[in-house]
Amino acid sequence: MADATNVTELLKIEGIDIVVSSPYKRAVQTVSGIAEYIKTEVEMVDGFKERRLTVGPAQDFTLAITKVWEDENFSWEGGESNIVAQKRGVDTTYDVLDKYKGKNVVIGTHGNLMVLIMNFFD
Repeated sequence: MADATNVTELLKIEGIDIVVSSPYKRAVQTVSGIAEYIKTEVEMVDGFKERRLTVGPAQDFTLAITKVWEDENFSWEGGESNIVAQKRGVDTTYDVLDKYKGKNVVIGTHGNLMVLIMNFFD
């Protein structure tokens, strides 16, 4: 919650117009402060949900996450490969940017998906 407060303080000077987020609690909590500050609601966007690694909990999380980062096309049963998750995140980002063209948008998402989106653009 302290990090969410810091994020809010940093964003107050950025002229934010729109706040969107993954519907997952942690992401919403991170951006809800700036939404309150600019007196708007957080718009839930399913495309910003964290990547699905496996159907159920991974028996060895370190192995599971390492494998998908070693091979961008690999996915565990019921999970998303880096390529699939990245496409979802990038497509969702473009949709939001198109919908709110000319607006300053805050996006609340999750670590893996955020890195995949950033890697696409960088």
